[in-house]
Amino acid sequence: MQLKIVLSSSAKLMSLIMILERLLQQLLQATVNCGLRRMHW
Repeated sequence: MQLKIVLSSSAKLMSLIMILERLLQQLLQATVNCGLRRMHW
């Protein structure tokens, strides 16, 4: 029983980490794009 709980919580944690990584990537990309635009100006 406890193992199942641990597995489900770790799966939730993994999906949360994946979502956070995607958000960070998007944020980084947006920052880089803004920086490039600023450099061109």
